[in-house]
Amino acid sequence: MKHQGRILWAIAMTAATATTISGYTLAVSRQSMPELPPAVTLETVAEPLPSEPLLVVLRDETKEQGTVTVTDEAGDPAATAEKNALGEYVLELEPGQRYTVTTDSGLETAFYLEENAAVSNVTGSGWTDGEQLHLDREIRCTLRILRAGGAECLYTLTGDGVAEQRTLYTSEGGSQAQAVFAGLEPGTYTLSDTDGLLRTVHLTEEQPEVVLGLD
Repeated sequence: MKHQGRILWAIAMTAATATTISGYTLAVSRQSMPELPPAVTLETVAEPLPSEPLLVVLRDETKEQGTVTVTDEAGDPAATAEKNALGEYVLELEPGQRYTVTTDSGLETAFYLEENAAVSNVTGSGWTDGEQLHLDREIRCTLRILRAGGAECLYTLTGDGVAEQRTLYTSEGGSQAQAVFAGLEPGTYTLSDTDGLLRTVHLTEEQPEVVLGLD
């Protein structure tokens, strides 16, 4: 029994630390700490705030009466408006998109609404002063150049009384770089870049917008 007691005491001592206080022996157990789960890292992803609708003024110079219908790039209805006493149509549209305005008589005008409410890249029966879209019966044309690469390039468009230059740019979040010549009269134009002549472009009332994809 004495040997058995010594063995049990030895086993106990391997799992405990003996501390003597005033003649008493206290056994303090050593227990391993439980493993804690790995730390969780929370990442906050900042989502872009939705754009606020902007008020867009269309000034009608055709003397027509009635309403206009506005559709987005997908062809879905975006807004309708009636002409007010000032001969204007006031619309509420989301910026950063291209829209097409159709009058009751069938006149169509496409434009791009910038984030700062500026109106640009007008194609069809209208023109812009940068702030308002003016609807009339004169056809304006647009040449749009698209290129997959983002390297900067200067394009020159020349025609009858026209000599304009545009720099290739990539819009925010866009995968293609583009250069846009808008507000052009129907006719034949010559497009060139810094390396020389590229091609001749024909803009007509039947095809007022031409898109060129360049390598």
